[in-house]
Amino acid sequence: MNYEVELMQVQLIVRIAIRVRRTYSSFHTYKTKITSLTTQEVSTALRPFYFTVHPDLFWQYPAEKEVNENSLKQLNQYFEGLLQSCQPKQINLTFYLRDPKSQLLDDTPRGKFKTVKIHLYHKDVHSAVHSVLSSCCISTKYLDNLTHSQLQGPLQSASQPSSAAEEEFSFSFQKNPKQNEYWWGWKFGEDPSEEVEEKLHSEPEIGLRGWLRDNIDKARSKLEKYRPLREETERLRNDLKERLTLEDIIWDCGWGSSHFRGCLLSFQGLAAQHPKEMEILKGRTLVFGYHTGVSFDGHIILSSEDVRHNWLDLINVVWKYDCYLEEVPATERALSEVLRGIRIDHRKFQPAVMVEKYIQQLRKLTSALYRYRWQKGFPDQWPRRLTHFKLVVE
Repeated sequence: MNYEVELMQVQLIVRIAIRVRRTYSSFHTYKTKITSLTTQEVSTALRPFYFTVHPDLFWQYPAEKEVNENSLKQLNQYFEGLLQSCQPKQINLTFYLRDPKSQLLDDTPRGKFKTVKIHLYHKDVHSAVHSVLSSCCISTKYLDNLTHSQLQGPLQSASQPSSAAEEEFSFSFQKNPKQNEYWWGWKFGEDPSEEVEEKLHSEPEIGLRGWLRDNIDKARSKLEKYRPLREETERLRNDLKERLTLEDIIWDCGWGSSHFRGCLLSFQGLAAQHPKEMEILKGRTLVFGYHTGVSFDGHIILSSEDVRHNWLDLINVVWKYDCYLEEVPATERALSEVLRGIRIDHRKFQPAVMVEKYIQQLRKLTSALYRYRWQKGFPDQWPRRLTHFKLVVE
């Protein structure tokens, strides 16, 4: 009898230990998920901050521009360390902030910029990003939404009821719908689409002609207001094209003309300081976009969010990317042959694709098709040659 009691106690202790272990594991997963962010999420969360402190926006104020440029270098290195699961050293950064409501800094007197000091000592990316945004009084709504979405999975898995409990809850909910008479603002038994349809019909119809008539004066007023800015930007663009003998300069970024002008002025200063390095740009197309690299079209792409030394680093190694460009035709032919002569094409108006990544994608796809053809073979109903078809690899 005592043996059976001791056995029951041991079983109970084991069950408790298993539950504690599962709870700890769920909590550990929850803690890890809410503090981890991807590189793209960090970049998106910090985009309003970059737009406020970017050195190119302070082109008339060299002292403030240099401070922001040096602080951005340190900030990027700090986040690179956190994203690589390394613990960087604590740093103190100083930034000058422009007025977010202002599009032009020409009328801003010196000394009127807001100075912000940021102390970074955090062990996770989420806290560091939140500290940067909060110090500059920038909204953290995007970051909070990321945290909320990451909370759902771990919390639901940690508190997930058993299947029996779920069935019981589902049955009781269906059995007594009157206890929950309202659900998401509508009574049970009502069709919410009817209310939505009624609201849509009650709203006045606005045609394209009417909308243009109501907004054309505002559009013309804004167009005239920023005409000097556009003319100056176009003058800088043409001057750089002529001086560096560029094929073209393209603005492939969603920000406004003032930021484009800032990038042109910053690149103009870089070209004046490093004229020899700029010789490799002759006859090429320069693109200011969201990434830094060389596209498979041979265009040199500079990120509008980077500082000048990042641009110079790319220009110094452009010759390496030229080797990749020479490999593109042979790599596309290899993929074409494995698919019975299919033509490799590119989608019009597609986003810029870096040549190194493009070649990697082609090689992976070619290897996978070779392996599939060797193991299973292509379908018998396929034609012997696919030269009348096109394949787009993105």
